Amino acid sequence: MLGSGLFFFIFDSFDEMPMVLDCDDRSDRLKQISLAFDTFFKDLHKCRGIVSSRPFRQPVGFRSRRLTIRPFQEKQLRTAMKNWLLGEGLDADQLVRRLLVERPHLAPALRNPFMSDLIAQYLIYYRDQLPNSYYDLFDHYINRRFDEDTSYLEELNLTKATVIETAIAIAQTIYNTPDTGLEITVSTLKNTLSEPQLEDKIQAMSYSRIARLGGSSRERFSFVHRRFAEFFAVRALLDNPALVNRNAIPTDSRWRDGLVVYCGVAPEAEVRKLAEFAWQTIEQYTEALVAGEIREARAAIHCLRFLRDAFQSRLESIEYFREALSILIVDLIGGKELLTAKIAAEALPLVTPKARTIGIKKAFSRNISWLSETALRSCRHLAELESQAVDAILWYTQTLPTTAFLKSFSDLDFSLSLSDSLQQVRLIHRSDRIWLLILWILFSTLLVYRAVLTYANNLFFDAVFFFISAFFGEVILCYFKIPNLLQKNNFKITRLPRYMDKITRYRTGFDVSIRALIFFCIFTFLLEKISTFYLFEINFYLNNFIFNWQVAIFAITFTIPSIFWIFIAYLSIDWKLSLSWIKRNQRRFVLIIVTGLSSILFFGSFMWFISWIIAENNWLYWTIIVLMLVYISSQAYFLIHHVYLISRDFRLLKQLNLGNELTWVAVCQTTNRFRSDWGQSRYLEMLRTQKIQVIDLDAIAPSLSLVGVNAEAAMARLKEQIYDLQE
Repeated sequence: MLGSGLFFFIFDSFDEMPMVLDCDDRSDRLKQISLAFDTFFKDLHKCRGIVSSRPFRQPVGFRSRRLTIRPFQEKQLRTAMKNWLLGEGLDADQLVRRLLVERPHLAPALRNPFMSDLIAQYLIYYRDQLPNSYYDLFDHYINRRFDEDTSYLEELNLTKATVIETAIAIAQTIYNTPDTGLEITVSTLKNTLSEPQLEDKIQAMSYSRIARLGGSSRERFSFVHRRFAEFFAVRALLDNPALVNRNAIPTDSRWRDGLVVYCGVAPEAEVRKLAEFAWQTIEQYTEALVAGEIREARAAIHCLRFLRDAFQSRLESIEYFREALSILIVDLIGGKELLTAKIAAEALPLVTPKARTIGIKKAFSRNISWLSETALRSCRHLAELESQAVDAILWYTQTLPTTAFLKSFSDLDFSLSLSDSLQQVRLIHRSDRIWLLILWILFSTLLVYRAVLTYANNLFFDAVFFFISAFFGEVILCYFKIPNLLQKNNFKITRLPRYMDKITRYRTGFDVSIRALIFFCIFTFLLEKISTFYLFEINFYLNNFIFNWQVAIFAITFTIPSIFWIFIAYLSIDWKLSLSWIKRNQRRFVLIIVTGLSSILFFGSFMWFISWIIAENNWLYWTIIVLMLVYISSQAYFLIHHVYLISRDFRLLKQLNLGNELTWVAVCQTTNRFRSDWGQSRYLEMLRTQKIQVIDLDAIAPSLSLVGVNAEAAMARLKEQIYDLQE
């Protein structure tokens, strides 16, 4: 049967093997165990199998396909919670929102199906009451399991309290016995523990589905989930704080998650000791962190993530070093190494409000979506954000490429709904989707209009207007900010003044392209109408198809956006304060309106003036032709050059044979062979998604020449995988 390949082997929980749990993630022992599994599968020839593991202590150097089970995304966790709470009369979206806002330290639990299920059971039982910590979740579940099986405990002459005490002793034995893993033989427990009715208590745990018994030659005991073992081990630490092993924090050993749970309920004095130890470790490796030396700074990274997970709800415990920690996190976010910047952005909830604003601005100013998403996810639950931080988040939402904007709309909209400070950003974010629909309608209509207009009028002047409008459109859309007169004059609008410049912000993709085309077409039409009025050549040929069509386009072009922006203004304006301000400042209000109308009139007149000069001067006629040719040629050159680089990199990607492992030198050399941001980022993403093993990290490699932000982000994500820092 082995020779014919009829067997399929399943090895579960590689990371929970005894020898794996008790070794460092860079030790030779882990490599040897991984090699043994790799050799086993090779020797089977036709038989196949699967080895499952958390990223924590995953196999290294494993020459096989790697599959990743991704955690819940925002939309998925809300859907799952709705299914779990179905028929319970609870609003799943509202409860998830409350959890993320009021219990941000529990947010990672929501992304795990097992932990989400525990949260759902807690919410069903306590209705609107939220768990305060991980400890509450486990404590509620375990007590409920034993309460439901009280009759069985009574048959065995046991009580819930005595069974829990024995579970605590067993967990302590498992964690303190070397090379034990999360399973232990019943005979070992009998020899170690002097517990009365030990076998009955083990049987009670198994009956209540807290533990399980297995094994062939020898009966073995294990808890049904490692988190239950952690919970009972934490109970042991609470009873005797002297058992706390703080050295588990920088090594990211199996005690680490248990210590996070411990910090949620332990006395302040004990928690402060762990916080101080973690901070001292970070200080010890600060230079390596700032320099981006990931391997040397691993201990500090584990400690920083421990502080993030354990102290979001207990900021008072890190108060004495919080200022120094804030300075370090802000420096790391602005540093040259993107991976350390991302890890630092995860810890933004720990920093002071002033430093948080600076950190958020730095994160978003790097224009790397991976880093921006991390910063937003870290701060979205905060009820109050400084205005500069809100502006930075607004800029991020406004400059998302159109494809990314549409794909992430639901998740981003939910994230923005968590903070009161981001409600106006959410309003603008939602309005953008409506704006895209309007752009579709206008674009389709104006394309028809231009076809008719070009057929009926002089082709040269139509092209001239298009060129002039294109030039000014690019300047305005990409480089120019409209002065905010409303804000300068203290017009009482809630947030809207800072958002008035949104129409000038650059969004890569359909949005900016169509917006620019509409801008061109509208001004072409307006200039023609202004020219007609100026020359007093008003003809009321109502039966003329082109004239009627132009009037209809004029109405559509200005009516739909006007209604749209009036609707946005109505939702955003604080009418009570605004009207009271207008009564007190009538002259200033009139000045604002006059200035705005004058600006529109001036720009329209200026465009007409240019067109009139061109029509009157023959030399300008040819000058415009030359300029148009230069403009079109330059745009065509950059486009063709970009397409050439991508096509060249595409052919190179097709020629590559990645294999199962690559040296770090080979990765750097191959990355430098690509000439476009697309090619480099695509290659690095292939290495990451296909789980190619990168070896010889200490070898001297050529310096990387990354040509764009996408390649920079892809390299940072690959390093995160190489150094086993994924979460």
